[in-house]
Amino acid sequence: MGNSHHSLSNSNSSNTDFSFSQRTELDPNKVNFDHDVIFPILAIGDSICKGCYRSNMGTNSEIRFHPFSVALTTLINEKFKTLPKCKVYEFGRVEETTFSLTQRLLRFLQLQNIYEDQCLHSRQGYDNIPEGYMHYRYRTIETIVNTIKDMSEQCLQQPSVSWVAICSIPSSKKDVNMNILSKKVETNEMIQHHVNEFNSMLNRKNSKRLIYVDITTPFYYLSSTPQDIQKYWSDDLLFTPEGYDKIAEIIFHSLQSHFSQHLSGTQSFFTLNEYDNK
Repeated sequence: MGNSHHSLSNSNSSNTDFSFSQRTELDPNKVNFDHDVIFPILAIGDSICKGCYRSNMGTNSEIRFHPFSVALTTLINEKFKTLPKCKVYEFGRVEETTFSLTQRLLRFLQLQNIYEDQCLHSRQGYDNIPEGYMHYRYRTIETIVNTIKDMSEQCLQQPSVSWVAICSIPSSKKDVNMNILSKKVETNEMIQHHVNEFNSMLNRKNSKRLIYVDITTPFYYLSSTPQDIQKYWSDDLLFTPEGYDKIAEIIFHSLQSHFSQHLSGTQSFFTLNEYDNK
């Protein structure tokens, strides 16, 4: 291990939830990784990456945080006990979109080479489904998907990056609006098509690939029981702590074969997730 890693005070260091006043936006220029973590994973995105949820639905409702990065870190290290230690660092920003995320992603990529032992990375971006929101006229599904394509290409241009995992938009109560649901389905299909097309064009000498992770189907709001809805969703969009832990399980089980390869030191990858946040 090189000397570039030092301790980092982050919400991922414990399972404690945090109130909004206790949280700050993390600056990539101030990031130092734990010295005993060989493979840090960086998760950057919006409210869902940050783990936002409402403490209750009454007038005294408080926004708190339970990032899925904590559970994902635990799942990786418990499964691969004989491999080097890994940790998922969460860099969420409330109401992030793919367009503002592009600039943050560039800053992280520029800083990447500072961390010589950093072999495994995760990039997670989130966006609004355009229909029904204030800035609809400025954003179409095509522009959102094209932005995601551009970001994944930027990641794959990095010498150390072998994989980009792009996750589907998760389900929420907003799916009862058929117009929004159709936009969500179309966006997910376009992302999956892009992943399949990219992989089908691969040169055999090029090991870099895209991976599509379906978060929507195994965690679908409209087919959930009232008990599950109460358990996993804290409002029309945000999840509960149990919901974020379930997202971590879905991501882990979808990618655990790749985790095995990466934690063995054979490959590295970024993940880029596209979620709605309104």
